[in-house]
Amino acid sequence: MKDKFYLVRTGILCLFLVLVLSLTLTMQSGSSIGKNIHFKSEDPQTSGDPNRELIEEIIDIRMNNFSEEGYFPQFYEANLQSIYFALHALDTLDRLNTIDKTSLANIIMSYYSDIEQYFLDSYALRYLDTDFTLVYYPLTTLLEVNCYAILSLNLLDKLDLINPSAFISFIWSCYQPYTSGFIGQPYDTGLASEFKIATMDNTYYAVSTLDLFLSSWDAYQTEVSELINFINNLQETEPPYGFNNDLNDMFYSLEIIPQTEPTIFSSYYCIKTLEIFGPGAISSIRVNDFLTYLYELYDEEYHYFDYTPNSFYRICNISNIVATALGLELADIYNLSNISRTEVLSFIFSHRTYMKGWQSSTDLSYHELIDSFQILRSLNNLGEISQLSTGEKDQLAEYISSYETFNGFSPICHEYMSTTYFADTIEILSLYNEILNFDLEAIYTDLKRSIFYSAPENCEEFFGICHMEYIDTVDGNLLLRSFPIEYWTHGNHDYINELNHQASWRSNFEILSVFKNIYKLEDFAMEMQTDFSNLISKIISTQFLDPSVQYSAYYGGFLPYLYCLNYETGTQIKYMNFEHTYYALRTLELLNDYLDLGELRDIGFDVNAFETHITRHLVENSTELYFEPIYEKSMDSILQNTYYMVYCLNALNDFSLPTYKIRNFIESNLDYGNMHNIYYSYKLVELLDLEINFDLAQTQALVAALYSEEYYDFYRSTEKTIIDQRIFYYICDIAKFSPMNMKTTFPDTIALGKTFSMGVEFGNLVVADYGIYTSVRFESSNLGTIVLERLDNNTYEKSDIFIPTEVANYPEINGNISIYDGLTLKASFPIVINTYYERSITISEQELSNGIRINVEGSYLFGSGIEPLYDCEIFADVFRNGLKTGTIYFTGEDFTTISKFILTYNPLKGGEYEFSLYLEDPFQFEPVLLGNVTYFYLSPVPGENDIPSTYQADIALSIPLVIGCISVPLGVIGFTSRNKLKKKIS
Repeated sequence: MKDKFYLVRTGILCLFLVLVLSLTLTMQSGSSIGKNIHFKSEDPQTSGDPNRELIEEIIDIRMNNFSEEGYFPQFYEANLQSIYFALHALDTLDRLNTIDKTSLANIIMSYYSDIEQYFLDSYALRYLDTDFTLVYYPLTTLLEVNCYAILSLNLLDKLDLINPSAFISFIWSCYQPYTSGFIGQPYDTGLASEFKIATMDNTYYAVSTLDLFLSSWDAYQTEVSELINFINNLQETEPPYGFNNDLNDMFYSLEIIPQTEPTIFSSYYCIKTLEIFGPGAISSIRVNDFLTYLYELYDEEYHYFDYTPNSFYRICNISNIVATALGLELADIYNLSNISRTEVLSFIFSHRTYMKGWQSSTDLSYHELIDSFQILRSLNNLGEISQLSTGEKDQLAEYISSYETFNGFSPICHEYMSTTYFADTIEILSLYNEILNFDLEAIYTDLKRSIFYSAPENCEEFFGICHMEYIDTVDGNLLLRSFPIEYWTHGNHDYINELNHQASWRSNFEILSVFKNIYKLEDFAMEMQTDFSNLISKIISTQFLDPSVQYSAYYGGFLPYLYCLNYETGTQIKYMNFEHTYYALRTLELLNDYLDLGELRDIGFDVNAFETHITRHLVENSTELYFEPIYEKSMDSILQNTYYMVYCLNALNDFSLPTYKIRNFIESNLDYGNMHNIYYSYKLVELLDLEINFDLAQTQALVAALYSEEYYDFYRSTEKTIIDQRIFYYICDIAKFSPMNMKTTFPDTIALGKTFSMGVEFGNLVVADYGIYTSVRFESSNLGTIVLERLDNNTYEKSDIFIPTEVANYPEINGNISIYDGLTLKASFPIVINTYYERSITISEQELSNGIRINVEGSYLFGSGIEPLYDCEIFADVFRNGLKTGTIYFTGEDFTTISKFILTYNPLKGGEYEFSLYLEDPFQFEPVLLGNVTYFYLSPVPGENDIPSTYQADIALSIPLVIGCISVPLGVIGFTSRNKLKKKIS
């Protein structure tokens, strides 16, 4: 069964894409997409932080590319097919000298498996994963991938890197012994029946590669005869008389759209294979019938060929430019006379549009590498390449280079952005306040092209590829013949774990998020007359609630898109993946917030089933807990899906899992060689407010280690096997939001009136500051706001902070060290500095004829110098024979550096007098005891004396006191006139 998503159900399928932008990439020796990326013309201000400068540089690059090209260049995964297509095209143009042959040969050999002893790329793995009830991806079988590698090495003059005899044996092992022809892998009776079906695309590449190795086919005459007979049997016996790609009417092994055979593509593989076997083989077919077929494909008015005689699809001109090149070559082989060769060539050459390369069709205006490869191959075989001027060949070579990516060439070019990459980049620009520097209307218009409608539901869904146009309002259909692996991975998932789709709730969420970030969500709703409530209900309808599997691990999750509801339960299960469930919920959350509908859990889906779905994927033991996805069980995937799980439960206000177990799991699996691992570990820590001490130095070093100066982007891990363009978003997200770890230097205790230095050094998991707009301030209620100065070593310092001798600054200075990004407060850390001061106090006593005079002299000893005891008063509590008789204040006077206080006391009765001296200091909450003075007075009036007989006068002593006042502990040191012992009074 075919994936019905690719079927056109009713109506005329016509898609239009306007491609008006061009790349300027040229391929030099060791060239890369970097030559198409531009810096700002002015010299940027540097931050002094290498990672910060790296972030700012890449943002500048992306902004300039969008300004000049209209898109953010996307890297797609390389494969051996695309490497061969690109090399063949460049060789045809005589431009192979523009690449580094040795480097590319090494890239090709990196796909060779010493264990399997053949070449293996991800597309071949996807082929081995084929589930024929879902979809079959043509032209990337294991056999074809190996043929592409061999043919590429031949173009590079590097066939000496492989063992020809071993590959001859491998190719023949793919021969179908019963029907003839070649299948996509070594034949085995245990293979699935569809795998055992011989196809012409496999046969064409197998025979072409064998012909490269074999000096003669004489040793294989039996097989040659069988192959010729096999091809003859593929020719239709009734009109339209073309050739099918295989002998099974239910196996669509090559068709762009099912049920369109016989097509010009399958016919081409048949005739070109026969051509290898010689003139006799070419004439073995029913030639007149085939010429009738060719002529039926020919449009006499516009002089082009259609790819199929099916009138329904001919109206849409699907692949008619490519079909014209192939058709002309086939017509030339058989000398078809009733076509205008000149006009047909004119049609081909005049339809070089985008970057002077070819798109597939006059109506479906998007382009793939396979289009220009097939056209150039036919023009070369026709001997018409010479019609291209030197300049035109250079233009075409430049166009081919737009498919260059890390580790080779990709099936689609840099222009076609995934919604993920687009949304990530817009989010980054929003984080760094650059979004308003763009033409938001242009972004909005471009993204609307990705919409299609799921009729009759009238529900807006989005393709996962941006910068392409879809206009069909009945049933959108993206006809990319190369099926890029970033968008198509349907299969058994024994080899390929990702479950990518050309459209899903993920792409809906990402594009709606972009609309929100560029302030166009409301405009979109109004302009498109979009009923978001209807979209919510349609998303909810994709929750998998089939009662027949209510006890399975799939129950309660979400299907990736609406059309999956047309599949039977068994097929729906094959589309299930928790990532789809996560993005379905994120889309519901976005729309729920926009419409202000209240609690997300009350929006109408089965929350209990949803949470049950999560529970059935939890793995928990005595110390750890995590979410195990259905397919990919790598640590990267487990961490990511664990984050998805926690996010979903939090969004529903129903998270109750033991966080310490998740923390333990994160700590056990931190990998400082993998940014994907670090990012989702960090996101879990952030979401759950966990305490995990990340190694800042290792994480910051990882950013630099992953950066590719060639591609201006990042590898996923230090193994550097793949550029992952999500990594830059991860880095920016962490840089902006991960908590700052700050190291500060300032005195714990300092004297009032002194200056001190404050230093701040800070950083988070990625950056050491927030860039050129970073400011660090000490914000104190005591001292006001003090801005620290940035030093060359990326630290901040202020060296002359003065603490005024004010009451408000004792016993401590309180404040916050605050870090700002522009006007935005990013982090704030409270600090306390204890303050102290000293006092110098001298107490002297003078006996008078009828009393006593007490003199007190005192000064503040501040860090800024000696000052009088301003605003101070001294009083004495007076005791006679142990009983308090009153309180008397001294008279005082302030001088330049000293204050003098005098108390003259004339007793009325004799007795033992004790004076407890207190200082009322505005820096202290309570009076401070300075000391005690004892005086014995002998009254001249008889009967008024009460003098102990043992008394010996001890007066007229001068007592110096230096009283140090510190904030912790609060107290003074005092001296008494009687015993001069130090005594702590608190």
